Amino acid sequence: MVFCFFKSQKKAAGNLVEQQIAKIKVLVSFCDETAYLQGQKILTLVKAQSFVDATSSTESGSKYIAAFENNNFFDLWDSGLDLLKKYQSDVLLRVFVVQNRVHIKFQNTRMYQSDKIPFFSVLNSLDLPLTYFQSEQMPAQISALIVNIIIALSGADNVMYRNTFTKNLKFLSQNKMPDNTPNAFLPNMLNFLALMYMTHKYETFRQRDATPVLNLLKSAFKNADLNDVIVQGNLYACLGQMYQCALADQNADAYLLIRRATQSYKKALKYFNRYVFVYDYGRLSLVLSNLYFKFYRLSDDNQALRDAIAHLREAEQIFTMSGHPFVWAVIQDRLGKYLSLIGAKSLNLEIGQMAVECLKNKQKVYTKEYAPDMWAQTEADIGEIYDHLGRGHFNIGLLEKAMTCYETAIEVFQSLSQTTKVHELEITILRTTDVLARRYYDEV
Repeated sequence: MVFCFFKSQKKAAGNLVEQQIAKIKVLVSFCDETAYLQGQKILTLVKAQSFVDATSSTESGSKYIAAFENNNFFDLWDSGLDLLKKYQSDVLLRVFVVQNRVHIKFQNTRMYQSDKIPFFSVLNSLDLPLTYFQSEQMPAQISALIVNIIIALSGADNVMYRNTFTKNLKFLSQNKMPDNTPNAFLPNMLNFLALMYMTHKYETFRQRDATPVLNLLKSAFKNADLNDVIVQGNLYACLGQMYQCALADQNADAYLLIRRATQSYKKALKYFNRYVFVYDYGRLSLVLSNLYFKFYRLSDDNQALRDAIAHLREAEQIFTMSGHPFVWAVIQDRLGKYLSLIGAKSLNLEIGQMAVECLKNKQKVYTKEYAPDMWAQTEADIGEIYDHLGRGHFNIGLLEKAMTCYETAIEVFQSLSQTTKVHELEITILRTTDVLARRYYDEV
């Protein structure tokens, strides 16, 4: 099947000076001697890219870790991080051979640091027939796909990288996978190709752009082994991302797209349970929370807001402050905001205090010394919670707490010369002062 989904793009103006471009540091790690012998074409391909600084290593006895045979996610993830750190690399390619398959697993240090789409999982594996490596040249389609995965995972934003990525993806869209590729190898190939297309189109993704991705995934599901939990989980996660990408296009189908995205991610969760596929479960929980909150904003459905909080609580158990402080801070920020909405609607002091504690947790990561502007904004958000509850309960003590938070935030914003923020908070203080004055007058 041929997927022609590219429009011509204008060439970037100006000459590229190769010497000034920071190269992508790539480590190709062979998990045993067999992988080293069979996978030399991969190393040759990577080294041939002018924008890549490639090195290689051999991990003796690590095949069972890369193949996930021990079902210990942390062995897989942590050993990959150790390699990236040891060789100071941006992207890791782990190559291992099982029977007639050459497997390539990809990893970088940022895979689970955000719920932004499109996202990649360390569980994604590009499986290739051994026959590809026994011929004189590896198929051009596979070479283009591997190079694009490296560019996508590097996170590099450079004209040369973008041009190479676009050129390769256009080639892939116009040429189907090699004719001698067994059907069993297609699901992972097509899954990666779908992710590449979403990576390329993300900022301009429209609902019509979902069609080629959906065609790729339909073909992948058709050839996938129903008993392979990793393949099934990755395909459903990719399908969810497709629907979520389409949400960026403001249209009347938002309800339908959110529902289909949540259904796809929930199916992925059935395969990626929290006890084996830890970080994938945590990130999917984060994504689902975000989608439920979008639905709440559209519908004012309180149950959607409670579902958003429930999924954040799941993610909170996985991305802890000690292990993932910045992801944990994001979770605390969202919990604070979502709980404050429930507290505001119900005027529930206990829920309001829970929201305050979550925002204070965020300040443990983004401290006044490390991120003063963010700390001050969070302090103002805490003041807003106290302010609303104080007005609702005619509680002078809560209103005074709100005033203290506002004044503390103003001091920080003044030190940062953020006059607009200072002015906004001064107006808020005047309003709260007026409420306090009336409360004092009523008590007298």
